[in-house]
Amino acid sequence: GKGFFVKRKELDLLINWEVYERFNEIFIDVNRFLTLSKFIKEVEEIIPFEIKDLEIFRIIYYFLKYWEKSDEVLGNIFVIKILQKLGYLSPILLKCQKCGKDLLGEECIYIDISSNKAFCIECRKIGFYLTKTKAILEYNSILNTEFEDLIEKRGNKLLKDLAIWEVWSKIKSRIEQEV
Repeated sequence: GKGFFVKRKELDLLINWEVYERFNEIFIDVNRFLTLSKFIKEVEEIIPFEIKDLEIFRIIYYFLKYWEKSDEVLGNIFVIKILQKLGYLSPILLKCQKCGKDLLGEECIYIDISSNKAFCIECRKIGFYLTKTKAILEYNSILNTEFEDLIEKRGNKLLKDLAIWEVWSKIKSRIEQEV
């Protein structure tokens, strides 16, 4: 919505509030409401206090606007897009960061979760995470696509491969330690 504040010495007053859109329908489906609440609470904890970012607002707005399509997958995509906007995530280059080998043709690759880099089997170290190359391609696809477009693709059963969500859980736990 939009409103105006009047500054007083001890008390600011909100006047002239105009509601743009209501999301009352969300309460109809309790399970979806709980799903939405879980992910909104997650991003609420990582968004800096009083941040003024139109892109973050837009992502939250579309997440609530398309509440009927929300589920665990869309919720995770929502969190990924917010974290990307805050600067915590970037695409993983599918090239070995040690020898320069192109990893696009490989079935599996090794990821260093702490540095967000990919490595071939010859250059891997202990502690690197083995994952399908397809999972990293899907992860990069999420990062390189607008949130509204991802909502539309979600209706086409995008991102069914569970490997991407395994990678995401590892990356997410690293970010939670940083934040």
